Amino acid sequence: MSDAKLRELERKAHRSGAAQDIFAVRVERKRIGLSAGLDLCLPHVWGLVGAGKGENLRFGQAVAALRAQCVSDASGLHPFEAGVVRPLTFKENIQARLAQYAATGRAGSLWSSWLDSCSAIVYKGGSTKFKIVRLSSHLLELPSSFRESLLGVNYGDFAGPQLDLQNDIYNQPLTQEQVVKHEGWLAVFEGDKDLLKEYAALVFGLLNRNTAMQFWVVQNSAQDQLYALGVVDLVDNSDCNGCGSLMLSRFARVCPP
Repeated sequence: MSDAKLRELERKAHRSGAAQDIFAVRVERKRIGLSAGLDLCLPHVWGLVGAGKGENLRFGQAVAALRAQCVSDASGLHPFEAGVVRPLTFKENIQARLAQYAATGRAGSLWSSWLDSCSAIVYKGGSTKFKIVRLSSHLLELPSSFRESLLGVNYGDFAGPQLDLQNDIYNQPLTQEQVVKHEGWLAVFEGDKDLLKEYAALVFGLLNRNTAMQFWVVQNSAQDQLYALGVVDLVDNSDCNGCGSLMLSRFARVCPP
């Protein structure tokens, strides 16, 4: 019955393209424990979780705070996984920044704050190897009580392409030309070359600098370990942070208008 109702709602939304019909699909998907990502065509405004004065939230605490704030959003506007609200992925954070700039013509709240994500970077201990995880179950399941700066894991448990720190330039400022070809940046953009070019062009244009967008990583990690991926604020060059502590987190929130 649930599948039939969802299919009917999806057909109606496809025919009408109306926001209310798309919202109805998201509500039903959330109710029956399915997933839905970021939809920038729907009416929305932006908020930040973990950005209050003196508010320092660990990753698990920030996830719990995000979910609590989204309880009042009956439309399912913010992305969710298996029916449960989640932080944006790294790529979705970038899409959110670009959308905010396109709507306002300026680098607003999403650009003046760092943005953590539910995407992860996993390092293989004693090597220069690492992997990018688009949506990390380890991060989504992290309890509020977790108090470590990183998460110990088994590197072999993670599927996907393996990258190598020796194949590109890390922990150093990059030129725009280097960014759009960078192995790490392409990985966190999920291979979307056009999006990376668009974002890099805007960042370098706003900063009016020759170099920016460092890709920060842990080098020579002694053990297999996992960090949340984040994008740094514009003032600090909009770097990719692949070594940020899980002790201090901040998320973008998609809010009803």
